Amino acid sequence: MNPGSSRLNALSVIEDRWLAGLFGHEVFRLVCGSSWETISERNLRALSDHEKGRSKAFYYGKVQTEATGAVRLLNGAGFFTVDVNVTFN
Repeated sequence: MNPGSSRLNALSVIEDRWLAGLFGHEVFRLVCGSSWETISERNLRALSDHEKGRSKAFYYGKVQTEATGAVRLLNGAGFFTVDVNVTFN
């Protein structure tokens, strides 16, 4: 794991140095272990602690379509849905 990365229980915060180079500030990718449905308020508090002390940072993650509860939690914590992709079979 990179020095700027950390593990927040079921949620991993992984530093994205390449994207940070393009943005000009820290960027982190959120990855949830087995399913985004396992994310909890505790994870969000830990994520908020990760953000503290950073003057500017961008966080992103890819959430499964069926994980609507996780999307609600993330929206409540200040995250916004920016892009939605759907694949039809």
